[in-house]
Amino acid sequence: MAENALQLTVLDNNEKISSSPQEIKQSCMDKDVEDPMLTPEGETGTDVESEEEQINRTLLALVLCRRNIHQRFTQNRQTLTNLFKILLFIGLCLYIGFAFHHSFGDEQSLTLLGIVCFGVGYYILSRCLRKYGKRLR
Repeated sequence: MAENALQLTVLDNNEKISSSPQEIKQSCMDKDVEDPMLTPEGETGTDVESEEEQINRTLLALVLCRRNIHQRFTQNRQTLTNLFKILLFIGLCLYIGFAFHHSFGDEQSLTLLGIVCFGVGYYILSRCLRKYGKRLR
């Protein structure tokens, strides 16, 4: 999957900054905009930075943060997908357990039980056919 090109519009002259973090940092260094993550806290410069430079710093920090989060999600995509599926399954089991504990034996609870059994059976059958389908033919 190709990574989408990220562009940041610098407000002072509407110049586009290209997608790699190194190029963003280099472009900001050319414009004398420091990386806000690397600036020591409590340090005050002798010259007052303009509002545009503060906006550029903020946008740079947001772009770098977004790229870092996107990179982490793409690196751990399979783990996050499995975690989501496990949490969804646990949530479904909790919902069904509380629903049956609240009232079991009426028409709605038996309908819910039938739908759940059908869904679980369909899921298991489809997984088995996907994995062992060629052997059965």
